[in-house]
Amino acid sequence: MKRFLVVLAMIALGFLFAGCGGSGPGPENPTATAVMSPEELEVALATLLVRADLADETEDHVVEKCLSCGLAMDGSPDQVVQAHGYEIHFCSPGCKERADEDIDQAILALGELEESATEATN
Repeated sequence: MKRFLVVLAMIALGFLFAGCGGSGPGPENPTATAVMSPEELEVALATLLVRADLADETEDHVVEKCLSCGLAMDGSPDQVVQAHGYEIHFCSPGCKERADEDIDQAILALGELEESATEATN
């Protein structure tokens, strides 16, 4: 168990020092937005944005955690996208650029992260 935690910590540090790499939404990745009806998409986006907004226990229409990298890093006020009535902060220019390609897909990725976290705890 201790070895597993050490390896996990090393991987996390690697991501931290390397910046936010990984694959975000973009033309090479299929998007969930293509298979949802417009109504389903709006409901999913609104639900995920409300949850992300309340993560800091303040309902202010500001999402302060980066949506793109999946590392739950604090976003920067210098890396902001306005979408669906929310101000969304990103941790790096790279994360912001990936989200700019398809902001709806970046928001929907939050749901995938929540599902992964739920599965890991069960």
